[in-house]
Amino acid sequence: MSRPTVTIRTLDPTRLAEGAKLISPSMPSGHKAKILSTELDGEASLVTIEIIAGMGKALVPKPGTVPTLEQIVAYLPDSGWRPVPVFPDSSRTLWTHTAAEAPVADLQVSG
Repeated sequence: MSRPTVTIRTLDPTRLAEGAKLISPSMPSGHKAKILSTELDGEASLVTIEIIAGMGKALVPKPGTVPTLEQIVAYLPDSGWRPVPVFPDSSRTLWTHTAAEAPVADLQVSG
């Protein structure tokens, strides 16, 4: 089973411990990783992660499922179970919260 490792350089403070599981909104759905180590590099942190899910079932990961050199990625702690969002019916949603065109207000221009 493929378990590629990637080292990420970040200027953001890294507060997660080794072994913390991660998800990424910038990678395909199902992508998961685990922190192997974190070390300081001047003002930056070098975070080495292991990709543990979301690469497909082949020995070689699917293209786009492992971050590439110079790719900007974002990771968040994986809290585990996440409920599926439930949105109200579109007929009961205010026009300000939909993609429909907003009504045009009557404006009087004086000048």
